[in-house]
Amino acid sequence: MYKKKTIAIVGAGASGMMAALQAKKAGARPVIFELGRRACKKLSMTGNGRCNFTHQTIPDDAYHGKSFVRKGLSLFGPSETIEFFRHLGIEPKFRGDYVYPHSDQALSVADALLFAVRKQEIPLFTETRVTSLQKKDRGFLLGLGGKDNPFRGRLFDGVILSSGSKAFVSGDADGDGYLLARRLGHRILPPLPALCALFCNERSFFEAAQGVRTDAEISLFSGEKRIASESGELQLTKNGLSGIPVFQISRHASPFLSRGRSIKAVVDFLPNMEDAFSYLIQRRKYFCPETAAEFGNGLLAGKLWRALLRRAGIGLDVSPQGLTEGSLFLLAKLLKESSFIVERTSGFENAQVCRGGVDTAQVEASTMESKLVKGLYITGELLDVDGICGGFNLQWAWTSGYLAGRSCAGASEEKQDDTN
Repeated sequence: MYKKKTIAIVGAGASGMMAALQAKKAGARPVIFELGRRACKKLSMTGNGRCNFTHQTIPDDAYHGKSFVRKGLSLFGPSETIEFFRHLGIEPKFRGDYVYPHSDQALSVADALLFAVRKQEIPLFTETRVTSLQKKDRGFLLGLGGKDNPFRGRLFDGVILSSGSKAFVSGDADGDGYLLARRLGHRILPPLPALCALFCNERSFFEAAQGVRTDAEISLFSGEKRIASESGELQLTKNGLSGIPVFQISRHASPFLSRGRSIKAVVDFLPNMEDAFSYLIQRRKYFCPETAAEFGNGLLAGKLWRALLRRAGIGLDVSPQGLTEGSLFLLAKLLKESSFIVERTSGFENAQVCRGGVDTAQVEASTMESKLVKGLYITGELLDVDGICGGFNLQWAWTSGYLAGRSCAGASEEKQDDTN
């Protein structure tokens, strides 16, 4: 008589829940073990609570490690993801290429997965730590902590590690997956914060300008070498730089900072203006307010303009007509090339994802199965794959979970039309 494969899924995040549903659909018996008190905690808070759960198109620069993700995305990409969630009741809302649930609530996506797992009668054990993972001749033996459960000491035919990265830990994820994978022989590339804010020096400047949002170009330099650059809406906080363009380049800062090397952030507050000095000279001819503080009105947010004046050593009450060309030149330089030393990132607890993780060279790209341990699959953020902002990291969770769930259960790897 045919015996259904039993599969242990370590982690009840986005990729783990997808893997469980796909394994069940393919005829296996998945069981989910989650360290936290509830499943999908990070998912329910993603995208400022709105959950940009995929992106309709995948540009070439969407992922770091793009050669590895390409095969998986061809089997289960954005269109399959949208259709999958439609079957779970999530009607998509399109904002350009960005895809959200129509409710604009991340909790809707998390609940849809939880409802589906419950409907499929997939056992889900929360507050349960997987303390060890051993490969035996006839399967896998898991060491379990936390609550008592009927699977203690039982062998599983397959295991899917979906426990996530160290990003956004909040007490429910601490990098256990890295340790389990390493003990089975996998190489772990050092996990570092990505998609996070950058804390800088010159705190007096940032405290004065905090809360300002403005279009800008942000570049990172190591010495005189530009290592990354991004444009978009910059957010100034009391600690430094934030916003999507900062998130996009933060992964490039992390390795330098982890090695104690100096990194400089250079901000262009007028990215669409080539010659700020000539502009200020001309502006003074047709706009003659009483004070230097008023001279920036309509050009930049008042808090930012005043902070830049102070940084240039220009008194707020000085008449613009009394400013020397030297003072205007210095102000123009700060408008175009304000330089700050990056002291650190905002840390794992505030990062959306991590760079680093299980070396993808040791994982099959079309199935997520380990090349070192047959029957072991690795998904999502636990792998050395990270994407830019825009739903790409969640798309990778859906893709890798889909492939791992089906493959671990023994289903075909061919692209399927029916994804519910």
